Amino acid sequence: MAPVVSGAKRQRGSVTVQAMMYIAIFVLIMVMSFEIWKVLSIKQSLRAATVQAARYITVNGLWLERTGKRELLETTVRDLIKRELHNNPFLPADSDPVIEIHIFHTGGENCCEGRTFHLSVKLAYTVQIPHFGSVPTSELLTLQQDKSGPFRCHSYQ
Repeated sequence: MAPVVSGAKRQRGSVTVQAMMYIAIFVLIMVMSFEIWKVLSIKQSLRAATVQAARYITVNGLWLERTGKRELLETTVRDLIKRELHNNPFLPADSDPVIEIHIFHTGGENCCEGRTFHLSVKLAYTVQIPHFGSVPTSELLTLQQDKSGPFRCHSYQ
């Protein structure tokens, strides 16, 4: 007759192994949740920066374009976007967004008629992917936000 106690001795360590696996999976889920939260926070900051820059372009862009101060427009928009993005504590200080401003004119004698703009802001962000190996891995995400609209026309005299 086989002893009954030997089966219990073999299973004694399995509970410990299961508990360690559950803890490791829980830690991995928590770390990835934090990384996802950081990406969503940066995406929201990018959206807010793009909206603020688009408002500035809507009000001042046509006047700056007409007076030949395109460089001032681009510099001011770049500063607005960078200032808003760097308010986010999760964004690295050395990040540099790619900003494109396009101004379209679809005809008409009136300088305001048919003029629109398109603002595109792209931001590269590296996400750390946790694992249990020796070499850390990361993934490069490119976040993009676009905004288009007409210019607000002022009566210049």
